[in-house]
Amino acid sequence: MFKPYMGKALPKIPPAMLQPGGARAYLAQMAVCEAFGVHLVALSAEGRGKRRVAFARQTAMYLCRLVFVMRLSEIARCFGRDRTTIAHALSRIEEAREDAAFDAKLRLLEVLLHEIGSADTEERKADGREALHDSL
Repeated sequence: MFKPYMGKALPKIPPAMLQPGGARAYLAQMAVCEAFGVHLVALSAEGRGKRRVAFARQTAMYLCRLVFVMRLSEIARCFGRDRTTIAHALSRIEEAREDAAFDAKLRLLEVLLHEIGSADTEERKADGREALHDSL
């Protein structure tokens, strides 16, 4: 069962998470938390944190770029970082993909997030078609 807080204080949700793209970034963070065994509170912290947490955060940033095709500035807003930090994270994860075990885990996360994202897109398209049909 997914327990992102594990008895810790609830994280503050940055206002950027409430903007377009924020839900996708949050989804990537939750998937990475589950896959890496990292608390969402630690992943959302302002500072760098422990090496394991920083690597998980970088992985979530990478997934936002790869799966959801978010712009660097958009990812930066959602994670409370700047674009150069995001660019560094992307290159670090690209290098880490040389490890077969990590690459397999990342591919699984990519497929999972892609399926969730495309289901959401189809649902929004259907809602839009229904709204258009109702307005006619």
